[in-house]
Amino acid sequence: MTKLEEIIRTTRATGNTTWILQSAIERPNCIIVSRNMQQAKHLEQAYKSLVSKSAWYKKLWWKWFGRKNPKFVSLDFRFEGYRLPVIFDNGALF
Repeated sequence: MTKLEEIIRTTRATGNTTWILQSAIERPNCIIVSRNMQQAKHLEQAYKSLVSKSAWYKKLWWKWFGRKNPKFVSLDFRFEGYRLPVIFDNGALF
């Protein structure tokens, strides 16, 4: 077993997708990686749902000053040139 597989096995189920998406609301300038594009689209819809449930004052702030959104991609995505933090969803690697 490689070191990466060992880390994935021992830390699996310690966080969840909702936690990842809630973190992306606070720090949206990132790339969130899923196993395939279907799961990426599902995560993007879940993210938009969480954003819509945010507090009214946050929505007002975002309306005035704009807001960035994370980029939802699959494992096949070419990451060159983006220079953004990459977050892997729980099921993306294993």
